[in-house]
Amino acid sequence: MPETPYPNPGQEGWQVPPSQGPSASQPYGNGTSSPQPGASPAWGAPPSPQWQTEQPSAGTNGSPYGAPSPQSPLWTPAAQPGIIPLRPLTLGDLFEGSFRAIRANPAVMFVFAVGVFAIIAAIQALLAWGTASFMPGFLTDPEYLVDDQATAAASMFSGQLVSSLFGVVALSFGTTIVMGILALTVSDAVIGRVTDLGTAWRRVTPHLLRLIGASILLGLLNLGITLLFITIGVLIIAVLIAAEAPTAISVIIGILLFFSGIAALYYVTIRFLFVTTVVVLEESGIMTAFSRSLTLTRGSFWRTTGRYILINLLTFTFSIIVGGVVGAISSITVFFFSEAISLSITTFLIVRAMNFLSTY
Repeated sequence: MPETPYPNPGQEGWQVPPSQGPSASQPYGNGTSSPQPGASPAWGAPPSPQWQTEQPSAGTNGSPYGAPSPQSPLWTPAAQPGIIPLRPLTLGDLFEGSFRAIRANPAVMFVFAVGVFAIIAAIQALLAWGTASFMPGFLTDPEYLVDDQATAAASMFSGQLVSSLFGVVALSFGTTIVMGILALTVSDAVIGRVTDLGTAWRRVTPHLLRLIGASILLGLLNLGITLLFITIGVLIIAVLIAAEAPTAISVIIGILLFFSGIAALYYVTIRFLFVTTVVVLEESGIMTAFSRSLTLTRGSFWRTTGRYILINLLTFTFSIIVGGVVGAISSITVFFFSEAISLSITTFLIVRAMNFLSTY
């Protein structure tokens, strides 16, 4: 194979070949530009590098390390001028807000509510004491229902009935007034304002008739639903008995009607849960308040139902505890007082405790 001739140094046209790598004096990576075809490479100082400002990496937006980006929004906690944050509330916020409301304004949230229910409980206790004076003889003497004693027993049961009816009516009115006062006080506490009892009473007084009317209408609505399901159940069972249907079918239908009635009552209660609150806070009429409550619970029925049931379960648990304590106290009072006085004390404590728990 013929060898390629190389020119000898000194011959014409001989040039030093360009360096294939950086020299000792040349910085690494700063290579010279490629020579143009047909042109000799220019020897000399390498061209000065053209430095450019480093572009910020993605996600930094040119801000120093650790500093928040000026374009990205900063996280800030929800404003809380009062007892709860001004954002969609969790279940924990509701419970915490209840205790904060009591601490923020105990004179209205605690003293006023306890005072109203204490008056109702005291009147019921007096009625119970008046009718319980016949109880010992009725329970211990077999001849107690003979002649004049039968009249006394009838008077006793009549007194118990009057006491119960008074308790229902007084409790309804008392709860309505207390709920109106508490709704106004809590709404002020949400924005950090403390309302004294006199101011709250003056602001609620113009709405008392509407509050009572709304309470009566709600009671009649619940009563109507209850009577409707009872009537349907009685008619169905009467038809089944007339047709000599198996007893098991009547029992199953009765159970289904019972739970259907409970569900209907809960539905009405949840949908009109905010009627009294709307009457006070928005100064609305009765029918407007009912319509407004339907609007407020639309789309959040199941969430409101879950919270309502949970609160009722907690109230029921506390009522069992309080009932046990009251029962122990009443057992002790029997040793020191008569049965009538013991029953009066027990009635007073139970009514006062149950009403207070049901309010909160």
